[in-house]
Amino acid sequence: MSVINDFEKTVYDYGNLAGAIVDYLKTFVSISITDFEIDPPSNKLNVGEKARFKVQVLNKGNLKMTDVVIQVDGTTYADVSTDRSTWGSSASAPAISVNAHGDIQKTSYFYLKAKAATGNAKDIVKIRVNSWDGDFCHILHLHSTRSIPLEISLNKEISTTD
Repeated sequence: MSVINDFEKTVYDYGNLAGAIVDYLKTFVSISITDFEIDPPSNKLNVGEKARFKVQVLNKGNLKMTDVVIQVDGTTYADVSTDRSTWGSSASAPAISVNAHGDIQKTSYFYLKAKAATGNAKDIVKIRVNSWDGDFCHILHLHSTRSIPLEISLNKEISTTD
């Protein structure tokens, strides 16, 4: 009996590995904002104030993700930074690795500085996985140890005399 997982099914459905990798992020990965804090502590972010947050990456697929770079882009409402001293329109955290099968990892802190009032709740930063690499060692090792052995037989007659 063969065990087919989501990644293998995706590769099979696409008919090629490259197609499955192109869609890996939207199929198997989610990102979310965690550890959001306003400085000074408050329930409301005001113009001129700063806040910090981390980005959490969940990998539900079968590839280990390496060199995952999360990029945060500011908007007309906020500038961003990774060090609280250099503010700009874009910032990237140091790369992280996220193992397969439901692993969750967080980035280091990102910082934002509110620069204009929004009037109501609006997107003040945009966050994305900017780049990543896939490590096939895990999936190849996992599946090669479960593979059906390949065997052949030598079929010859053995006689009692020459």
